[in-house]
Amino acid sequence: MFCRKLDWVLFFIVAWTPLIIMGQDPHAGSMEQMKIWYNPALKTDKESYAKAVFRSIKYPEILSYSTKTATVELVFIGADEDNNDNLPYFSLSAGINVDNASNNLLSASTAMLSLSYALPLNYNNTYIAIGVQSNYSFNKVGSTDYTPDFPEKFDKFGAIGWALSRDPYATGYNYSYFTIGAGTTVFHSDKNSYWYIGASARNINHPYTEWSRSSALPTTYGIQGGIGQSISESAQIGVFCNISRSSVTEQHYTISYTRHFGLTDSTGIKVMGSLGISPGESMKPLIGLTFGKDQFGFGYEFNLPGIASGGFNRRGFNLTYRRKL
Repeated sequence: MFCRKLDWVLFFIVAWTPLIIMGQDPHAGSMEQMKIWYNPALKTDKESYAKAVFRSIKYPEILSYSTKTATVELVFIGADEDNNDNLPYFSLSAGINVDNASNNLLSASTAMLSLSYALPLNYNNTYIAIGVQSNYSFNKVGSTDYTPDFPEKFDKFGAIGWALSRDPYATGYNYSYFTIGAGTTVFHSDKNSYWYIGASARNINHPYTEWSRSSALPTTYGIQGGIGQSISESAQIGVFCNISRSSVTEQHYTISYTRHFGLTDSTGIKVMGSLGISPGESMKPLIGLTFGKDQFGFGYEFNLPGIASGGFNRRGFNLTYRRKL
């Protein structure tokens, strides 16, 4: 089945993902858990999931913040009268992302709703999908008692940088706005391999958060891609790449190895280990465990010597969970 093949390659895809953006939009510690947020057409499997991500970042003696994300992905497939796996399907996804920082500096949240439709291109599990997405965001950064003067590279791809792009003056006022996005993806899966390539646009309506349009958010364009390959019946290895571009360029590379113990997905266990590097930001080792319908992950983040963000050391970790519904 398609979904079982996807489980085998979930953590070890070899991907090229340039996201041409103005500020991190959205920001996440786990691209695979958050890919619907980047492109509403990236629902490349036929399973329904509930997903959760918790990320904690700390700059010692300065501030700390946490990011909490919950996403539900529901798939609707028509009746399969001919026992054919190559069927069109709809997917409906909803989620919420919340960012909070110490000293009442940051309070931001986004509610997301997206719909996509996948149509088979052949009888070999190759599809094309289109999707639309709406988001309602609330943003407040800065306070009357503590508003630090952030250096240029301080948390440039995290929650602080994301919020400052919406309120560069850190006024401490509450802003809310509505955004629209769309995307398309072509993807394929067979017994031993998997690939996808997608394109997306966010903030199509150019929302602005003050009386004038001088702070209107530009359209965010993105390209997402991935490819994976099994190296044996029980082992997989892969590489992942994520490149983001604004006034500076963010790069993320991961090498990972996954091993499957057991005869079936329902009774077996999959263990994964990976190492990610973001030049100019951090190193991110990650371990993951999949058992039956449940998947758990733990990742750690720390600055590499000589590339601390804005000269400040940073420590962080993220927890991920996925449940097949």
